[in-house]
Amino acid sequence: MLLPVIQTLSTKGQLVIPKAMRDALKMKPGAKVFLSIDTKDLTVKLKPISNDPIEEAVNLFKHVKNKRVIFKKMLQDKYAEIARGQ
Repeated sequence: MLLPVIQTLSTKGQLVIPKAMRDALKMKPGAKVFLSIDTKDLTVKLKPISNDPIEEAVNLFKHVKNKRVIFKKMLQDKYAEIARGQ
């Protein structure tokens, strides 16, 4: 586990994610992140977002039951669209 750090907010309201943390999260320049605030303990949570739209879609359904059924239906619908020439 990386040690916690204290960062200073810039005059533009920006924070720098330390290199060790970026490396641990495998973040590259231009990476997208999802930020959320836990209002109970006033913490900011950061989660890297993939630039791969398929991986992002899969992650949206990570906690959904019967996701195989949902994906199968989505693929069938997409194949039907392609077959119709849409």
